Amino acid sequence: MRSEKKYSKIADIYQHLMRKVNYDIWAEYLYMILKPHVPPNPNVLEIAGGEGNIAFYLEKEYNSYLLTDLSHEMLQRSESNLQKTVCDVRALPFKMQFDLVLMIFDSINYLLTKKDLEAAFRNAAKVLKPGGLFAFDASLEENSLKHIIPVTCERKYGKIKYTHISAYNPVTKVHKNEFLIHDLDGRTYREVHKQKIYTQEDFFLAIEKSGLHVMHCYDCFTVNKPRKNSKRIQFILRKSYKHA
Repeated sequence: MRSEKKYSKIADIYQHLMRKVNYDIWAEYLYMILKPHVPPNPNVLEIAGGEGNIAFYLEKEYNSYLLTDLSHEMLQRSESNLQKTVCDVRALPFKMQFDLVLMIFDSINYLLTKKDLEAAFRNAAKVLKPGGLFAFDASLEENSLKHIIPVTCERKYGKIKYTHISAYNPVTKVHKNEFLIHDLDGRTYREVHKQKIYTQEDFFLAIEKSGLHVMHCYDCFTVNKPRKNSKRIQFILRKSYKHA
């Protein structure tokens, strides 16, 4: 069995794994909550955009759109004609600045330490124009508690078979997804994905150090305030004009 880096072999099954996600509705929600706050024809950067499932819808609304991900394999599978590049949110390489930075589908939870979380916010602030926005969502503990006991699923996608094991450790606050992917030649590949489950307070404290401030924090897919038992929250941050 070969251990693989995250989002290399899983790229082969990602569409099947995410088949129940309504990307069109998600993109519609984002466009609705962001529209009042962004200028006409904003310059947009999407971080951890994967195959471009959200970008497929949003690029129709935003003329200037750069799709990025840490995984070259995921970006390769994007059918979009958008400009694409590999990069890490903790060390963004861009000298240009953007009106809007997006980080969707709890990608922020892949940052496993508070130090990395703070680095991500600082880097987002660095590439935003003064007054620019950073929008991201995060998965909370309520969303992981149902997986304290490991859940194992066996699936088939075309001729590829895979096993998905999902478990949450409430002590370490780490949610682990393990994938065993069996290819056509009889080889088995193992990918392990870990997400840190932060509290709402953790995010606010990390944001305070970045030059960004919270404009809105919603119970995800609504415009309501988060609840104690919210499963996912949506942030909209703005870069201060004094941090030009």
